[in-house]
Amino acid sequence: MKIGIVGSGISGLGAAYYLKTRYGHDVEIFEKNDYVGGHTNTIEVEEEGRIIPVDTGFIVFNERTYPELIGLFAELDVQSQESDMSFSVWNLRNGLQWSGIGKGGLFAQKRNIINPRYLSMLMEAKRFFDEGARDIEGLHPDLSIGQYLKERGYSRYFCDNFLVPMASAVWSTPMQDMLDFPAGSLLRFFKNHGMLDIERTVVWRTVVGGSWSYVRALRERAGLTIHSGNPVLSVERNENGATIKTSSDTRQFDAVILACHSDQAARIYTNIPSEHRSILSNFKYQPNQAILHSDEKAMPPRKRAWASWNFKVTEDERTCTVYWMNKLQNLHLRGASKNYMVSINEFQDLNENKVHKIIDYEHPLFDVQAVNSQKDLLRINLEGPVHYCGAYFRYGFHEDGLWSGLKAAAAVDESLQRKEAAAL
Repeated sequence: MKIGIVGSGISGLGAAYYLKTRYGHDVEIFEKNDYVGGHTNTIEVEEEGRIIPVDTGFIVFNERTYPELIGLFAELDVQSQESDMSFSVWNLRNGLQWSGIGKGGLFAQKRNIINPRYLSMLMEAKRFFDEGARDIEGLHPDLSIGQYLKERGYSRYFCDNFLVPMASAVWSTPMQDMLDFPAGSLLRFFKNHGMLDIERTVVWRTVVGGSWSYVRALRERAGLTIHSGNPVLSVERNENGATIKTSSDTRQFDAVILACHSDQAARIYTNIPSEHRSILSNFKYQPNQAILHSDEKAMPPRKRAWASWNFKVTEDERTCTVYWMNKLQNLHLRGASKNYMVSINEFQDLNENKVHKIIDYEHPLFDVQAVNSQKDLLRINLEGPVHYCGAYFRYGFHEDGLWSGLKAAAAVDESLQRKEAAAL
């Protein structure tokens, strides 16, 4: 059967790979960008004749909570190496700087050794780890993390300088919006990823040579047909399946997978069922600008406060997460002599001569309504002939995108088998 897929991020690539290699279908992918991979976007930076591959979207994974990705990488023989997932906060409102790298990082500012508010924050962090691990299963699904913190009496100082910055960095979400995240989902994610442990037990890894290495391997292994730089104008279901219309032509497929953001799917699917539109509308997105650069002034002033993930917030609550790519990707092994950073929504004026690439991304926002709607996505995906997938099906990360792509591939194959059986 012929399957059309809109979008070449991990969800679309994963669905296409398994539809072709596991189920034996013919697959075509349509991608609006001039590159394939979505948030798997490695940029090559030249440094003194050397090429340094720096990731700007998908960077890290682990063996505990990324089983589908681990399986795919093993099948494709993708090589990886250990990474570092340390975290820091630089609060420009009160001048606080700290990182989680040992006592030197926690007390990057020596005055905090006798700062009662800071010491109390560290005690609250220990309390949050203990209480959060106990509370996970007993929380009402409609309780937000903001309500949870308020009900349990956590201080504003702890929220503003520890927990909310950490969660905001993980989900690339503004601090105020982060407070609407369902408490149970956040605590469950933190526990599964070892983030409720003082001693972090999860080993994080990064793809050798940049994440685009797995995209190349996947494309070569499956021999996929991909139309890049070819935005889809509309998708329309009919009695024979569904059509995909681009600026150049209209093609008929037995089934179509919309492996794009939920709002994009609802926009291009012209005769979408009203229930589908209603469910997809519960998922919103946050535009985020990523800047790949070498300007160290974006990092905390105190070098001891530098970490792999660096969260900073201004007096007017503008926020930015700066990824220190040398530490995340072990770029010294590639011969890098400069420090490379990726800033998400940078508010400082960077030296334009040190800026290598600017990329616009969007990340899903999760509130109680969105999380409660996820179960409906799997249900409507069984219908066909138009199916959906994307990281918004779960937590918004690479594993979630791949997982949803595999679910969509299975749903497509099952739907087509039912259709064939009914025609006999």
